[in-house]
Amino acid sequence: MLLIGFGAEIIAGSMGMGYGVICTSLLLILNVPPTVVSASIHSAESFTSAAGTISHWQLGNVNKKLVKALAIPAVIGAIIGALLLTYVGERYAKITKPFIAAYTIYLGIRILQNAFTRKKINQQKKTSNITALGLVGGFIDSFGGGGWGPLVTGTFIKNGHTPRYVIGSSTFAKCILTVASAITFIFTIGIQHWNIVAGLLIGGIVTAPFSAM
Repeated sequence: MLLIGFGAEIIAGSMGMGYGVICTSLLLILNVPPTVVSASIHSAESFTSAAGTISHWQLGNVNKKLVKALAIPAVIGAIIGALLLTYVGERYAKITKPFIAAYTIYLGIRILQNAFTRKKINQQKKTSNITALGLVGGFIDSFGGGGWGPLVTGTFIKNGHTPRYVIGSSTFAKCILTVASAITFIFTIGIQHWNIVAGLLIGGIVTAPFSAM
């Protein structure tokens, strides 16, 4: 779990995506229930994303206006996603797990597409529906255990925005939504598998300052 947290945060802190995808995939392989997967990841990520946020803030990578615009709808989406997963995950675990697994594969493909897509040097910025991105991103991240980065960060970068500010601001907003999601899970299913949370948390916090740089 230390190694998973370490590797996942290196990718997520520097690319703005990948933490939930990596952790969700490996925890599902270990046969951890979907609700526990998302709850564990968001409990650990509350601290790792906070460490990443502090590092990005100190490096001047944060756009305050973008954070405010993303955070509020992201929190609403995260709470809805956590509540729905708690209900669906407990009663329809056999259906939920393949759905989350298939969704994680889709996210992996999107990340690879973003990595190998050629960027135009003089690309003009395209407008993005920030409220919709925040709401949907918060929901799928909380319900699926990941997805904020590929959707939100990937969309902004694809539309021509400066990567360092997008990643720094997205990490800040992600920190807020993970806290909201984690609190929702605590009140619904409690915190389980403390060894998973501790490993992901410690590995991620150690790595956060380096990935931001």
